[in-house]
Amino acid sequence: MTERTDDATWKRLLLPFAILLVVLVGLYFSPFSEWLTLAVEWSRGNLLAAGVAYIVLFIFGAIFMLPGSVMLMIGGYLFGLVYAIPTALLATTLGAFGAFITGHSVARPLVVKRIENYPRLLALDAGLREHALLIVALLRLSLLVPFAVMNYALSLTAVRPYHYFFGTAVGMIPAVCVYTYLGSLARNLGQILRGDIEPGGWGQVLFVIGLLAVVALAIIIHRVASRILRQYVATGEGDA
Repeated sequence: MTERTDDATWKRLLLPFAILLVVLVGLYFSPFSEWLTLAVEWSRGNLLAAGVAYIVLFIFGAIFMLPGSVMLMIGGYLFGLVYAIPTALLATTLGAFGAFITGHSVARPLVVKRIENYPRLLALDAGLREHALLIVALLRLSLLVPFAVMNYALSLTAVRPYHYFFGTAVGMIPAVCVYTYLGSLARNLGQILRGDIEPGGWGQVLFVIGLLAVVALAIIIHRVASRILRQYVATGEGDA
């Protein structure tokens, strides 16, 4: 019974990536560059509708683990800085939340099943909820872990969805501002897709913010883990 459940879980995990592969193959054999040119021209003249389309596409992109920085820069290029920042922040938050819900509903049960025989891990997993909002915000401030990976990594934890949502919304503000600004400087989409835009001074500022966030995060997690393990030992529930 357990093996069947595990097999079903893995099939649900592989299905989205199989769909993505089919889409990518289809795009490869299509006049993609012409479509991009038409899409850019249309978005410039239809900001509201283009903003809604961008948010929807960002959500699907986040679920299928496309690079968040590239999607943010595309928003800056399409809409300009003033309109792009609030639109991209909403798109980023909803996209990250969509990926979180996908991972939480599909893969989280498998993780719980794997650690249910390890009370210390279960206790630590549950204990992180106390500071989940702050932890998620700090993780988002740090760019050491890619946006797409972070979405699914956090979906495997006991973080509550609303803590994840608001922590992401707050923590992603600096990255959204920097990457949409870089996108607004691009001459064309090809420059963004090739990675020819240098972050310059803004990138250094973002790196420092992320480094400070990592230090603060390490301190918080260490304190939470130490307290939980002390409580675990004190209750006498350790391994005999």
